[in-house]
Amino acid sequence: EKAPTVYRQMTGGDPQANASELSTQFKAISGLLAARKMVRTFVPDHGVGRHKCSIMGDLEQMGPVGLQEADEFWRKAAGTTISPARIGQHDRLCAVSLVKRFCHSDDELRVLSGTVPETAEVAAGRWLAERDPAAQTRFSDAHADLQKALKDAGKTAETEWRCLLSDRLTPETVTEEGWEGGVPDAVADAATALADTRRALVDEAGSSPPRYYGIIALDGDHMGKWLSGDMTDKPVSEEFWQRGSKSLRRYAVSVPDIVEEQGGYTVYSGGDDVLALTPLETVLQCAQTLRTEFPQFDPTHAPSTASAGLAIVHYQHDLRAGLRSARNAERAAKDAGRDRLGVALVKRSGAPVDLVIEWDQVRDLLKLQHLFAAGLSDRWLYKLAETSPDLHPDLDDSALTAIVAHSLKRIEIARQNAPRLRDELRVPDEADMEAVTQAVRDHVHGQFTRWLQRSGGTAALERLVKFGMIASFLHRGRD
Repeated sequence: EKAPTVYRQMTGGDPQANASELSTQFKAISGLLAARKMVRTFVPDHGVGRHKCSIMGDLEQMGPVGLQEADEFWRKAAGTTISPARIGQHDRLCAVSLVKRFCHSDDELRVLSGTVPETAEVAAGRWLAERDPAAQTRFSDAHADLQKALKDAGKTAETEWRCLLSDRLTPETVTEEGWEGGVPDAVADAATALADTRRALVDEAGSSPPRYYGIIALDGDHMGKWLSGDMTDKPVSEEFWQRGSKSLRRYAVSVPDIVEEQGGYTVYSGGDDVLALTPLETVLQCAQTLRTEFPQFDPTHAPSTASAGLAIVHYQHDLRAGLRSARNAERAAKDAGRDRLGVALVKRSGAPVDLVIEWDQVRDLLKLQHLFAAGLSDRWLYKLAETSPDLHPDLDDSALTAIVAHSLKRIEIARQNAPRLRDELRVPDEADMEAVTQAVRDHVHGQFTRWLQRSGGTAALERLVKFGMIASFLHRGRD
C-alpha cells in the first residue's frame, strides 16, 4: 500500500495495469528527479566579504578583501599570459576559474583537456583554411612579430584570430590595453605589416572572413516516455534499455566526427544531448546530419526523433547569451510539435530573426543559401519584407501568390553570376539569361507555395521572408 502512495505522489497517478516493474520504477525516479530540480542550491557567503567571480558567480574571487584592494590586485594581474590563455582587464577569477584558465600549462593536464577553439576561430577557421598555405604562414609570422614587439613594450596582443576578423587593424587596436605616451615604433611597424598581410588575404579571397558562427543544441524527443515504455508496444526490460543505451553510446561517439567533418567543434555529446559550435557555411548540413544519424529505438512501432536549436551569433557576442539563444530555439522547436529545427539569428544591428522549420525544409534552406552564394542578390527579399506589414491579414492565398510573383520580378541576374546559378538550378547550358532568371524566380516561388501549404495566409509570407533572410545571412556571415 505504501509503494503505490509514493508512486502517486511522484507521478500524479496510479501505475498502469500492464506496466512492467522497471517502467513503474523509472516513472517514480523521474518524479523524484523533477522534485529535486525544484530545489535551488546556493553556495553560502563565507563571511569574509570578497566579491564574486566574474565567471562562476557562486564562488568568491581570489585576492584581498575589499573592493579597492581587490581592484588593485586584479589590475596588477591583468596581462598575465601563459599562451594562449591570459588574464584580461575585466577578469575577477575564483580559484576554480584560475585553474581552468591555466591548466593547459601542465603537460599532463593539457593532454587530458585538449584544445578548445575560440569563437573567432570557429567563425573564420574554415575561411582561412581555404586560403593559400603560404599566405596563411605569412599572416601567422606577422602576428608572431607583433606579439614579440608588444611583449617588449610590456603589452599583450589580441589573438591571431581576432586580428584576422578586425577591419580596423591599427597600432592602437592590436591590444586591449591603452597606450600612454604613444605607440612605440616597433609596435607600429609590426601592426602595419600585419594589416598589410591581412589585406592581401582578403583580396586573394575576394571576400572578408565571416564574423558569425553557429551554435547547435540538439536533444532527443520524448526520451522519458521511451525509457518508461510509453512510446513502444514492446515490454520495458533490461534488454530494451541496454539496446537503447548502446545505440545512444554509439551516437555520442559518432557526433564529434560528424561535427569535425563540417569544420566545427563538439562541446559535449552525451547520449541524446549534443552541443556544438560550427562555421556558418556548414552549420545547416551539420544539424541535418546530426538529426539523420539519431538512433532509432523501435522503428517498427514509432520513430525516435530529435529537435534542435540553432543560434547564429557574432564571435564577440556573449557566449552565455548565445547558448541561451540556442536552447530557447530548441525549446521553440519542441513547443511547435517536436522533430523540428528552431533558428535564432542574433545580429549586432537590427532585430533578431526567429523561425521554426521542419527537418525536410532544411534542404530548401540550404538550396537558397547556395543560390545566394552563387550570386543571387537579396534586394528583392528586403523589398518583400517592406511590403508585408501593409498587407491586410485576411488576404486569401491567391492574392498573396500574386503579390509574391510580382515582387519576384525584381530579381535580376548579373551576367557573370549566370553560370553558377545555372549549375545550381540545373538549367541547360544553351539557356539564355532570361531562362536562368526565370528559373531562379520559379524556385523561390515554389518555396513560397510550400510555405502556403504548411501555414497559409500572411504567416506564410512572413515565414518566407525570415527563411530568405536566414539563408542570405548564412552565406554572408557578417552584418
